[in-house]
Amino acid sequence: MKDSISAVATGAMVREAPTVPADRLMTIAEVAYRIGTSPSTINRRIQAGKFPKPVHLGTRTSRWRESEVNAWIQNLTQ
Repeated sequence: MKDSISAVATGAMVREAPTVPADRLMTIAEVAYRIGTSPSTINRRIQAGKFPKPVHLGTRTSRWRESEVNAWIQNLTQ
């Protein structure tokens, strides 16, 4: 640990993890704002198979992948 701190402090070459764009997780409020509808409408569309399903992080916590929401929006415009 001490060596890595001194390596950074002296300007030695440090290997960094490759940068991969993270797929941000969005709340239902963020998704509703992004697509201009209510959370209730989102839930109805999920039940009808017309909107991406959320990622369940816990018993009462769900999030949507931003890439899936963006893809859904793109499909609407085509």
